Amino acid sequence: TQIHLLTSRQYNGIIERANYAGQERTVILYGLHYPRHIILDVSGGIMYWLEQSDDNIKVATLNGTTLNEIRISKYISDFPLIGKDL
Repeated sequence: TQIHLLTSRQYNGIIERANYAGQERTVILYGLHYPRHIILDVSGGIMYWLEQSDDNIKVATLNGTTLNEIRISKYISDFPLIGKDL
């Protein structure tokens, strides 16, 4: 099994994958609005993140297909999700 890193380049509006050494970068998603706070469900093959433009949770498969949105609240930024049991 190969280990990959997922990163977001907020100002470029992309989420990309790289190998563990940070090389062999591949853009998975583009055209996003300041993606941040990526959370992975590796066993389910899904990633979640927030976009600054609307603060809704976005969802896609780990290879970047099947993009969806979960509408939560315009105030979600006030309630950090990291480290919380949902």
